[in-house]
Amino acid sequence: MACPRVRWRPEQIQGLRGSARNAEVKAWAAKGEPVEHQRAEDAFRAVADASPLLVWVTNEHDEVVWLNQAWYEFTGRTPEQELVHGWRGGVHPADAERVFACIDEVFDARASYQSDYRLLGADGEYRWVVDSGMPRFDTSGKFIGYIGHCVDLTERIGTESGRRLGDDRFEALAERSFNMVAIYDEASHFAYASPSHQRVLGYSPEELIGMNPVALLHPDELEVIGQAFAHQLEFTGVPSPVEHRMRHKDGSWRHVESVAIDLRSDPSVRGILVNARDTSDRHHAELLVADQAKILELVARGAPLDQSLDAVVLMLEQWMPGVHGTVTVIDQELHQLRLASAPNLPAGIVAELQGRPLRGPPPGGEFPEFATGPIEADADDAAAASFLSRGYLTYWAALVRAVEGDRPVLGAVCVYRQDEAPPTDTERSVVELAANVTAIAIARDQTAARLTHQAMHDALTGLPNRDTV
Repeated sequence: MACPRVRWRPEQIQGLRGSARNAEVKAWAAKGEPVEHQRAEDAFRAVADASPLLVWVTNEHDEVVWLNQAWYEFTGRTPEQELVHGWRGGVHPADAERVFACIDEVFDARASYQSDYRLLGADGEYRWVVDSGMPRFDTSGKFIGYIGHCVDLTERIGTESGRRLGDDRFEALAERSFNMVAIYDEASHFAYASPSHQRVLGYSPEELIGMNPVALLHPDELEVIGQAFAHQLEFTGVPSPVEHRMRHKDGSWRHVESVAIDLRSDPSVRGILVNARDTSDRHHAELLVADQAKILELVARGAPLDQSLDAVVLMLEQWMPGVHGTVTVIDQELHQLRLASAPNLPAGIVAELQGRPLRGPPPGGEFPEFATGPIEADADDAAAASFLSRGYLTYWAALVRAVEGDRPVLGAVCVYRQDEAPPTDTERSVVELAANVTAIAIARDQTAARLTHQAMHDALTGLPNRDTV
């Protein structure tokens, strides 16, 4: 039985038409198989291994060349036992002739198919599965095999309660999944949403049921997402991760990676199954690494220290909108703190921060590597009064230590806020990263100054060279 194709109605997708996602998607959609594109193949296998479905892939000779982790967990057998034609030994003898004849018929016709049979499980018991498959072709139209999946329907066969979306087995899997698992009905609305949606997006499953998921997509990405999923569902039939943004209930955007599988013909699902995982932390880490690389490039090129430190502060303020950052360094000769960078701090506060006396650590202790706290009024600290008068309430600070030797304290990177919010793990990491980059920039500047001094002064006497006098 041929698998139905997905048809998105214009009013459902709200303009999800347009050019293809990118050249990679075009190429993959055109040839209908990921084997020639290693990165796409790896991504497919990673997603398939995370799926509760039993996923399989064959070559053009009807030999099974790959099975996902769920298959091996289901059967309890090894790749050596299952690959090529080994899996056939697990089919119930009473079903074998019918199933293999069906496979041979659709294989010769290069048609999609669906069949049900009993498959031997790891516990020694046979379980009913529904097996769906479809052919794959390369860019020249050459047939290169089949791809498909099996769904365990043992507890669901013949009962209405087993075919409903709220099936206990399905919910047990979905509700324990760290990923967001959803089913879209024929109208492309949420028919099911796993509890993990609330953790990632802030919406309870009850709030999402009946909602059009398009309402959660970033408007700038609607066309790209629509094209990517259309290629998967209508042409290739091969799940491929699509990276995009989804709106959190608080209005912010989360980065996710989604895979869609057409299971409308599957009686246990009867919809489009979407598995999405939150990649926001990974995305932020990649951006942070890119920002760090830009600053280190300035340092490597020998840019003036104040330019490099301004870049550090601007990075902080970009990552945490609404804050103001500073870099303060210790002037050991004058026993003072020198404000080395504060590109956006109000001028009145800048003046108060310059030349502040260097204070020692608290009695019996050391300066903490990372400190947070309220800005408190102090009769001896005009800078604190200046901050408070402008609405700043709290600060976060990370020590800047020398990169070599006993790593003495060189100064601090500070963030000043007009609220009392504590730093998140990500925000703390950003401030600590800024402190580390600042240490590298200062070390580079000190090395350059030392080399210049050596070039212009006699190594023994320390006096200026005759040529420099």
